[in-house]
Amino acid sequence: MQRLRWCLAVCAAFAAACASGPSPRDQIAAAESAMREAERADAQTYATAEWNNARETLADAKHAAEHDREVQARRLAELAEARAQLASARSREAQARRSLENQQESVDRLEAVPAPVTPPPAPLP
Repeated sequence: MQRLRWCLAVCAAFAAACASGPSPRDQIAAAESAMREAERADAQTYATAEWNNARETLADAKHAAEHDREVQARRLAELAEARAQLASARSREAQARRSLENQQESVDRLEAVPAPVTPPPAPLP
């Protein structure tokens, strides 16, 4: 019976350790890193809604951590990180689309210019 109790205690401790995941502080740091990457990708300009969602979610995660709501803080920090990564991706997509449109306009302008007409060669005497 004592062996069973010991086994149950070890299993419970192992399950608790697996379920806890990274600390809220570590997850918040990861979300902050993703926010810096989004900032470098100009997400504030090209993915404003996603950037604002990530920023607000990170603030909520920090607030939860300050009030010792670790599970909520960790979940919100994970969400903030994902939203910041989405903002980075959307920003890069918007910049690539803009570059593509600029290139297409350049091609269209060049194609609109008629090719010079070369006069036929003069007949030989």
